[in-house]
Amino acid sequence: MRVALDVTPVLAGSGGMKTYAEETLRGLRERPGIEVRAFAAGRGGHVPDDIRRIRVPLRVLQASWGIINWPSAETIAGKVDIVHSLDLMAPPTRRPLVVTVMDVMTSIYPEFFSIETRRHQQAHLESARTAAIVITGSTATAEDIALVADIPRERILVSPLGHRRLPPPSESVPWLPEEYLLSVNVVEPRKGYDVLAQALNMLDKCPPLIAVGGDGWSGSEIRRRVRDIDQKGLVRFVGNVEPGVLSALYARARLVIQASHAEGFGLPLLEAMSTGAAVVATDIPQAREVAGDAVSLTPAGDPEALAGAIERLLADDGARSELGRRALARGAIANLVEPLARICDLTLLLDDRLAPIGPAVPFRALRTPCLPGNVAWLQLAAANWLRGFDGVFHCPFYGLPFLQPTPMVVTFHDLSFELHPDWMPAPKRAAFRVQARHAARTARMILTDSEFVRGQVIDLYGVDPGRVRTAPLYVDPVFIGPPQAELRGELLSRMGIEGPYVVAVAGAPRRRLHLAVEAWRRVRRSGGVANLVVVGRGGAATEPGVVSAGNPTDMELADLLRGAVALCYPTEDEGFGMPALEALACGCPVVCFPVGSLPEVLGDAAEWCQGTGVEALARGLRRVTEDTEHRRRLRERGLARISAAPGWEHCAAIHAEAYRAALEEA
Repeated sequence: MRVALDVTPVLAGSGGMKTYAEETLRGLRERPGIEVRAFAAGRGGHVPDDIRRIRVPLRVLQASWGIINWPSAETIAGKVDIVHSLDLMAPPTRRPLVVTVMDVMTSIYPEFFSIETRRHQQAHLESARTAAIVITGSTATAEDIALVADIPRERILVSPLGHRRLPPPSESVPWLPEEYLLSVNVVEPRKGYDVLAQALNMLDKCPPLIAVGGDGWSGSEIRRRVRDIDQKGLVRFVGNVEPGVLSALYARARLVIQASHAEGFGLPLLEAMSTGAAVVATDIPQAREVAGDAVSLTPAGDPEALAGAIERLLADDGARSELGRRALARGAIANLVEPLARICDLTLLLDDRLAPIGPAVPFRALRTPCLPGNVAWLQLAAANWLRGFDGVFHCPFYGLPFLQPTPMVVTFHDLSFELHPDWMPAPKRAAFRVQARHAARTARMILTDSEFVRGQVIDLYGVDPGRVRTAPLYVDPVFIGPPQAELRGELLSRMGIEGPYVVAVAGAPRRRLHLAVEAWRRVRRSGGVANLVVVGRGGAATEPGVVSAGNPTDMELADLLRGAVALCYPTEDEGFGMPALEALACGCPVVCFPVGSLPEVLGDAAEWCQGTGVEALARGLRRVTEDTEHRRRLRERGLARISAAPGWEHCAAIHAEAYRAALEEA
């Protein structure tokens, strides 16, 4: 496949866009079967010799494209199969066109951009409307593009960015102070340097801030404004630095701070996380999507909140270390890796776009083949690497390579794609079924999260029971421990929650949010709990008393659950039930139906609703919310159950036993 790739951001771009263009070009050239014909327009700057240089001012070239429809991409790059424009007005072409749109911030936040930049992006969006596919870096930005540019959402492909590989830290950076904070951003209005300067000057004691990055639009004006605010002389703009120096800056910084008002993706945030730095960032959709609970989030444009977060983290070494750990490892698999690495010679295989799980665990970052998606990575990249491996391969998510040069272990979390076909689109369901059925036939050992799913695997796939073992999960450590009353008070105030509240979970259809909402309405009408807080993607319809909290970080979710009267969780089926277990760990009673694995996971610590309808759910919710003594008993049972659970060490031990059994069968 021959690709004409417009990499003009290598010349004309700065910050994240320049990095994106360089890394996309490098990555595509390393993919087998792709011939990249790269070109860049502009008179200034420098590009490598293998990029065709069009020494015409970019403004002139784009005017020619718009007026006389010349020169075409084919004229510039020769005969190609596809044309890809990276965040620029696309060249005319008769071939299929792909356009990258990293943001539409000029339409949403015009005050942060020059008139010329706003005009440029409008021309860019006109090009994007003619493209076969539009690529962007985050789901939040994809939704913005569909709304602002009126491009059908199904034509917008979300391709999360990866961080660039920084070299080892430079050994000597003589101008560095002993202690400092760090911000890595282009100096322009939307990056929030003025807010950051205000926050730093509110603190009684604060290290200096090293601000890395060149000037963008109004850069000199921003630096002047910061100097006026910065009465203590804390902010030091150092411009762009060499990659080795940047590695050293990340490695030694007390905190990395991103105070942006808006981002399309947030590449500097991802880069900081990849180093294990403790990060404070603004609470914008893209940051939540990229970072989850691995950073401390504060409201955009709020210097007091930012100052408070910085002050708390500077005073708490443990909290900074925890953020660094979370930055390197997110999710249940990360909680499993650490104890597993203590009892196994463990190597992690990762998509090369992802950060390593932790500095102490060896990993191999494998190049994703030219075909997109996780299936291609598993069947091509992972399978190819395994040819030279003499141990056991474990895939923790349903599928295994069709070519198996080594003993295989697979994890099944549920069989909803087999038993509830209406829960997912037909193509996705078919892909899951093909992968899972093949894995069930060929795996030496199968792991499940619950005995309930173990029984389903044995019955549905006819697997020998001796090949299937249950490794119960546990909660993330953030859900263990006493409530943080001060932080929860800030959280509830920010979300507009006043008085007692019940939590419900949105998202997958099986969670049946509509039942939770209706049950809460009935309890409320009879004088019960006034508020319902809905967490998860989708939320609930706006009505008095309902608060849609979106996707809170794990820390925020833990605080919400610790303060809740109950979790109303009318799920239709579960392979494990992590949201319910997390509620138990936070001392929050769970109101639910005895379905799937929930009786196994929750035992006598839940309010079991007998029946299947909203009336049964409302009765259970009413009892928990009105009977204080009963609620106290459920809370104590839940905490006792969590305390007695074997935890991640036990889960890791079962995994290790399964690996040994797979080797013995080989």
